[in-house]
Amino acid sequence: MKQILFPFLLLSLTLYSMTNKVKNPSNPLVKGSSIGHYAKSGALVDITYTTTPIEKDEVSEVNIILTSNEKRGKMSVTLTLDKNLEEIGSILKEYDFLMDASHQEYHLNFSLLGKKEGLFYVRLFVELNSKMRAFAVPIYVGDFNQLKSTQKSLRKGNNGMNISVSHAIETVH
Repeated sequence: MKQILFPFLLLSLTLYSMTNKVKNPSNPLVKGSSIGHYAKSGALVDITYTTTPIEKDEVSEVNIILTSNEKRGKMSVTLTLDKNLEEIGSILKEYDFLMDASHQEYHLNFSLLGKKEGLFYVRLFVELNSKMRAFAVPIYVGDFNQLKSTQKSLRKGNNGMNISVSHAIETVH
């Protein structure tokens, strides 16, 4: 029994490691959260997510947790994908969650295939008790370090708002 089981486990581990290749193994997950960050008025919902950076034609595991302290009402979530992300299996594009005091976390877990190198997004539009909030979850396809360094830098303004800082390019005609 051990002689049959060990090669099977070894093969399973090898195949699993091949499907989760990341150019930067020291940083295998991209994590983000809106908890504790200033947000304009809107639906009282926060997001926490993890994704795996991938190479072209590889699969990223996407794990999203929506959190709300609302005790009643209905939370509707609409999910959209950038065109260079392909769903693995069938992903629901619309979710409805009934809010109650016993639940504060709502999980969305799925897999995506990166069809082209670049930084792409999974977008979520959340409506809760007639208020809306939008979120974007980044999916890195290709060289994680290069894609991460090309992101626009964000800084906090004096009023606590995020400000996008970009280099100016002057063109003289």
